[in-house]
Amino acid sequence: LQAPCCKSLLSRSSAMNLQPGDIPCYLILGGIQVPRVIGKGGAIIKELRQESGATVNILDRPPAVPEAFQRLELKVAVVNGPDAAMHAGVTGLIRNARGPQSIRLLDPDADKDDEVVLFVPEKCEAHIVGAHDSLLEGTGCSMRLSVMEGLRRHRKVHITGDTTQDLQIAAWRVHEVVLRLARSGVLADKDFDLQDSSWDIAMQAFQSKRQTAASGVSDGGPAAGGLPAGCASGASAQPLLVPEAAAFESQARKQREVRDREVQEREERERKARLRDAQARDASERHAAEIESRTLADRARNNWEQASLVRDDPKRYEALAAEARGFEVQSRDAHKRSIATAQTKFSDAPVEQPASHSTFGTVDVTDVREDERLRLEREAKEHRHQEDRERQRREAEAFERDARNRQLQRQEQMRVERDQQEHRHQQHHDREE
Repeated sequence: LQAPCCKSLLSRSSAMNLQPGDIPCYLILGGIQVPRVIGKGGAIIKELRQESGATVNILDRPPAVPEAFQRLELKVAVVNGPDAAMHAGVTGLIRNARGPQSIRLLDPDADKDDEVVLFVPEKCEAHIVGAHDSLLEGTGCSMRLSVMEGLRRHRKVHITGDTTQDLQIAAWRVHEVVLRLARSGVLADKDFDLQDSSWDIAMQAFQSKRQTAASGVSDGGPAAGGLPAGCASGASAQPLLVPEAAAFESQARKQREVRDREVQEREERERKARLRDAQARDASERHAAEIESRTLADRARNNWEQASLVRDDPKRYEALAAEARGFEVQSRDAHKRSIATAQTKFSDAPVEQPASHSTFGTVDVTDVREDERLRLEREAKEHRHQEDRERQRREAEAFERDARNRQLQRQEQMRVERDQQEHRHQQHHDREE
């Protein structure tokens, strides 16, 4: 990568194998990320180098890395090479630093490492902030910049996201801003030197003093708060520098759509399962209420039959009749509960409508509710008619039994009177003899 440069100050970075014109990508690693990236005996980082074709190194001691990183127990991963190789190296480095996706899914409480930290020159800060929305568009990530103590000429870019692909896309978009700035002449070789020396601070103060004393302001060069030509309209408005990055984002977008469809289908299946469970519970409650209603109706019928046999005993008759009426009231209440359960299910319960882009067809819930309501009303009407017919039949049977019992009682009374009369006649005849 050849970029316009001023005086090269990369001689102190020979330990990083940087050459004038190189545009490296720095990522800060800490904690478990370092062994994840390196692997046992350096196996993982060697595999990444072969896979990407980029130069990937871990800086862990001076002079390659400032002492500020050592104080915080942080390491710096530097990726360098052609654009396509750097894209593969940066995305592979983030993938290895986060670890396997399956482990994070199986152990939600584990450290997920949802943050990727890039280290960029200070001059990139205004450009990255200006393109904040376009850099994170379609990723669901968040981003913030911070200053690291002891390193004034660089900024830490913290990118936080849920998925590895989103972090890879956002991180590479940030590095593309660095690439555009370097190739447009805004960044020089010295801006990629990690050593924040006192000479640089003195030079910066001297240049600031000269600019203050100058009589005019030069119109040349890009503005401090905006992106240079090719970057002014944001990262998303410009074509990607690396075709592999565009293909990577397209594939990630398709995978995200597939995941969204899977989530929608799973939610639809869960919704239908909940609906089936609710229907099963309602059916079970209706069935239990109907059984209770029939049982109480049978007990009421038995009590009426017993009461019809003891009409000559008013006290016992009233007790059995009152108990039968109570059973009838309880039977009607149980039947109303069974109807109310079904009506609640189809009238009061909220029904989740499937998404318009779901693979499942829509259902006309209004027609289902209306048909079910009419069916329940017909069932309730038939049940009331059946109860009326049953009550009339029981009353007719009780009346017939009462008539037969009264007739039998009269016949028995007449027989007793005849027997008594014959007995009196016989006694009178005996006395006359």
